[in-house]
Amino acid sequence: MSAVAARAEAFDLAARRRKRRFISEKGESGREAALTSTLGKLQRPSGKACVNAQAQTMRSASQAVAARMEAVAEGLDLLVAGAVAWRPGADNKPERMTFGPQAPKDTDARQAIAETVAVAGPLLTRLAKLVQVAVDAVLGRERRKLARDAAELAAVRAEMGLPEDGRLRRVRDAHQILGSDDPGLGS
Repeated sequence: MSAVAARAEAFDLAARRRKRRFISEKGESGREAALTSTLGKLQRPSGKACVNAQAQTMRSASQAVAARMEAVAEGLDLLVAGAVAWRPGADNKPERMTFGPQAPKDTDARQAIAETVAVAGPLLTRLAKLVQVAVDAVLGRERRKLARDAAELAAVRAEMGLPEDGRLRRVRDAHQILGSDDPGLGS
C-alpha cells in the first residue's frame, strides 16, 4: 500500500469518526434548539434550569468549534500532501477546493476527503487560497529572475560574437512576465 493510500485510509477513518460526532452533535443541538424554542414560547427558564441550558449550549458550541478546527487541521494536512488544492474561479464559477494531484483514486477515500473539506468550510478555502497566492508570488519572482538571467547570458553571448542559443531564448520566453515586477499570481 502506498504512503498516499495509507494516508487516505487514515483520513477516511478520521472522517468517519468526525462525521459520527458531527451528526450526534448536530442532533443534540437540534433537539436543544427545539426545546429552547418551545420553552421560550411557554415561559423563560430561570435559575438553575437557565444555567444548565446555557452550559449545554456552550458545550455544544465548543464541541462544534473543536470538530471544525480538527477538520481544518486535517484539511491543511491534505493540502500539504497534495490531496486537495485551491482553484480560482473561472467562467462564472466560484473559487473552490478540488482534488489535488496526489488525491487517492478510491471513491470512499475521496468521499472522506470531501467530507473533511466540507466540515472545514470556508476557513480551509481561505487558508488554501493564501498559501496558493504566496506560492505563486514566490514562483513569479523566481521566474522573472530566470528570465533576466537568461536575457543577460544571451547578451553576453552576443557580445562575445557567439550565435544565439535557442535554449536560452526558450528559457527567457517561458519565464518572462511581460516586463512586470509585480509579484501578482505568477504566470
